[in-house]
Amino acid sequence: MINKKKFLQQIKFSKKVRTCMLAFVLISIATLTIAYAALSTTLKISGTAEFQEVSWGFKVEEQTDVDYCIERDWNGRVEGNSIVAGTAQILKKPTISGTALNNFEVSFTKPEDKVYLIYRITNTGTIPAKLDSIITSEPTYTSNTNNQDDINLVKREFWWDVSSYELFEENGKWIDGNHIVPNAILCPGASFSIEIEASYGMFAVSVPSSNVTISNLNTKFNFVAANNNSCNGSTPVKPNQAPPA
Repeated sequence: MINKKKFLQQIKFSKKVRTCMLAFVLISIATLTIAYAALSTTLKISGTAEFQEVSWGFKVEEQTDVDYCIERDWNGRVEGNSIVAGTAQILKKPTISGTALNNFEVSFTKPEDKVYLIYRITNTGTIPAKLDSIITSEPTYTSNTNNQDDINLVKREFWWDVSSYELFEENGKWIDGNHIVPNAILCPGASFSIEIEASYGMFAVSVPSSNVTISNLNTKFNFVAANNNSCNGSTPVKPNQAPPA
């Protein structure tokens, strides 16, 4: 026989449990709702986000103000962005291809003939660039009569070099300063000069009996992106070492 009093107590207890469980569920839902509202508030973005345009580029051009080279090194006649001494002639100026200067041709007929060509390279991008390397090719020598003695003579006496210098302007005139070497930083808008020098031996006592053609005179400046903190807006070019003595 069912105990009526005990049965009613169990029913009453079950109602309390259901009431507590329902309250717990409602509290939990309320908590989640509050958390979601807080999260939604945190993720809300107002206004407009702008990103700075990033570009990468360089410009190589002739530098026609070359008088300082005459004052610094040697006398010669100015022809555009070049200085020519003796009987030397520039048969073909270098071809500009990106940051490379390729295939220029000169003619020498006697010792001390010399040419000097000046170019300027500018960082036209919006990020700092690091000079990674300067690659210069080995010249190729060819005699029109296949005279090996003439080729050996020209190999011994011909000299060419590519140098780069920091540029700054003083009284409306370009002045060159520190050598630019690998790992130097070229900031956006900054420039440095490239100087190509070629000459026939100053102390040579003879010239070839045949025409010797010197080709494959190429140089290239390779850049890689540098850290944005490399430039502070006040130093356009940052060499990594002092110029050689």
